[in-house]
Amino acid sequence: MKERIVLALVVGIAASGCIVHNARGTPDDTAEPEGRAAEAEGEACELAPGIDPVRAAPAMPRVVAPDGVVVKAAEATVELAADGAVKVRWELTLSNGGGARAEALVGYAFRVHGGGDERPTDGVSFESSVEAVRCSTMSAPEMHAVYRDETAYVVVPLEAGAEAKLSGAASFRFQRASSPMTILGQKDVFALNLKNFAWSYVKDPVYSEVAARVKPFHGSVELLAADSLRVTITAAGKSWLRAISFEQNAVAVQKVGAHQLRFGPGEAPSAVEIEFDPELEFGDEIAAFRKLAGARETDLRAAIHLADLLLFGGDAGERAKLLEKLLAAWDASAEAQLLTGRNDVRAAAYVALVRSLEAAGRSADARNRAAEGLEIAKSLDAKADVNRLAVSWLKKYVGETDD
Repeated sequence: MKERIVLALVVGIAASGCIVHNARGTPDDTAEPEGRAAEAEGEACELAPGIDPVRAAPAMPRVVAPDGVVVKAAEATVELAADGAVKVRWELTLSNGGGARAEALVGYAFRVHGGGDERPTDGVSFESSVEAVRCSTMSAPEMHAVYRDETAYVVVPLEAGAEAKLSGAASFRFQRASSPMTILGQKDVFALNLKNFAWSYVKDPVYSEVAARVKPFHGSVELLAADSLRVTITAAGKSWLRAISFEQNAVAVQKVGAHQLRFGPGEAPSAVEIEFDPELEFGDEIAAFRKLAGARETDLRAAIHLADLLLFGGDAGERAKLLEKLLAAWDASAEAQLLTGRNDVRAAAYVALVRSLEAAGRSADARNRAAEGLEIAKSLDAKADVNRLAVSWLKKYVGETDD
C-alpha cells in the first residue's frame, strides 16, 4: 500500500504541471516546459510527504522512510568558498532491514519568502539511477505572507534486506559577520551584541588593529542520523577555518584547510557549526588574540577565541595553559560576560583541555581534568549536543561506561 501511495504521488505531481527532472537535476526530455510550473498556473502542487519546507540553509538531505529502513552510512563534504558559498556534497547508504519491499524519500524542501526569483532547489542535484522530482507552489493569494515552497527529491526503492547507495550535492551560502560568532565551535548567542558591552575585546585598541579585516563567514550545516556519519570540511587548501563544533569527534586529515568529524551510532548531532575567514591572515589573527588574551585576563571570550585558533595552528602546551587559565577564571566572570545557559561551553572546554594535555605529554593531568570536567557537566544541559557528545567522550577517556 505504501508503495502505491508514493508512486501515485510522483505521477500526480507530474500531471499537475510541476516540473519533473532526471536524476542529475536537469530537465527531462518528457517534462513539461518551464512555463508549466505549478505556481505559474495556480495549480495544486503536493510536496514530498514528510519533508516540511524550511528556509534554505546548508544541510544534508532529509530521509523519510518506513520502519526498518535506516541510513547505514552517510558522508558529507562541505566545500567553503571565499565568497561565502557553501557546497554540501553527500553520499548515503540506505539499508532495508524489514521483511518487505519499501521506498525511501531523500531530498530537500525549502520555503522562500517574498515570492522572489531565488530558486534554492536549482542548486540541488542527485546522482542516482532513479528520477528526481522537482515541484514548487505559491502560497494562497489570500495569505498576508507571500511565499513559495519548493521541493527536490528522489524515491529510492529497496527490496527486503537490500541496500542502496545514492549521492548528490546542494549549494548554499553562509552569512558574513563583523566579529567572531562562535565560542569553542558553538554559536555565541550574544555575538551580535558584543560591541555594546564595556568588557568586550571588540572595544580594545589591539582588536581595532585587525577589526577591519575580521569578517568571518559563519553558519551551521544540518546533518542526518546515521549508524556511521563522516563530515569533511574543506577550505580550498587555505587556512581559513576559525572554529568548528564537536572537537572530540575530529580525526586528523593530511590536507591543508581540511578538518574531519566522525560520529558513530546514536552520536550524530543535529548540525555542525563552522566559522571561517578568507580575508584575515591566520598569523595576523592569532598574533592579535595572543596580545588580547595576555593583556585581558578576565575577558573569557578573548581566551576562548585564541583557544579556537590554536586548534588549527599552535602548540598543544600553549593551548593547554590557556584553557587551564580560562577554566580557573570561569566562575568569577562567566555570568557577567553572558556565558551561561546555552552559552556555557565548559564541557567543550574540558574536551579541548584534555586533548591538549594529552598531546603535550601530560597524561596524568589529562585524566584528572577529564574527571573534573565530568563533574562540571552534571550541572549542564545533558540533552544539548555540545554537552552530550563531550560527556560521552570524557567518559570513554577515563574508562567509564553508562552501565
